[in-house]
Amino acid sequence: MNILDYVRIETSTVEDGNMSYTYGDDDEVLSNKLKFWEKSNFKYKNTYQLKTNIKEFDRVEIINDIPKDLTVIDNTDSLITSNPNIVLALLTADCLQIIAYDRVNKVLALIHSGFKWQDAGIIDKTLNVMHEKFETNVENIFVYLGDCISKDFYRWDEGIFNNTNENSWIRKTLVKDNHPTHPYLIDLRKSAILNLRDLGIKEENILDTKTDCYSNDKYFSHVRSLNQKEKDGRHITLVQMK
Repeated sequence: MNILDYVRIETSTVEDGNMSYTYGDDDEVLSNKLKFWEKSNFKYKNTYQLKTNIKEFDRVEIINDIPKDLTVIDNTDSLITSNPNIVLALLTADCLQIIAYDRVNKVLALIHSGFKWQDAGIIDKTLNVMHEKFETNVENIFVYLGDCISKDFYRWDEGIFNNTNENSWIRKTLVKDNHPTHPYLIDLRKSAILNLRDLGIKEENILDTKTDCYSNDKYFSHVRSLNQKEKDGRHITLVQMK
């Protein structure tokens, strides 16, 4: 038994087209989105799409009212709902998507888990809000880790130490090699898993796709687009309770 027994999760691919208005024509993006929602059997009008907060990186919102149309929640890094009729959506192209589900209280969370967000404590804060508002017990949480860039392709220079907290899991899992300018490798997936385990999530309750969006060209990767001079874009992850 795992999270997929309780939650529907679908992530678009490059073949489904770019899902971000920032990287494509409005009409084309809307067409791509409508087709993907229909193909995946989700209700477009019942969707909340989070748009991350690029200043604080740890804002959590609870939403339970069904929207009249797809609604973008600005400056939000994690969405939580207990309404099974609501669809949650997240655009990514290197950052990790984390889905958490409380199987007892029937509460669903979608977390944007890039390195700055993890470093700011977005995983801890989301699970804390679930506990405070819905009495969620970590023993009852199932987790899904989607795609993200692997550490083999996610490099930083010495500046990483000015952009991370000393005690964060991102900092603790940094790997250094002999690269002349960018020797520090960021491991989003390992950091998230260690963070979740430290919070009390059972190892057997974590479903890890182990999908690297950089090496797997089925998915968009911002870093790959820069390195290989290819067109940038975003894929989207949709989640809803069954």
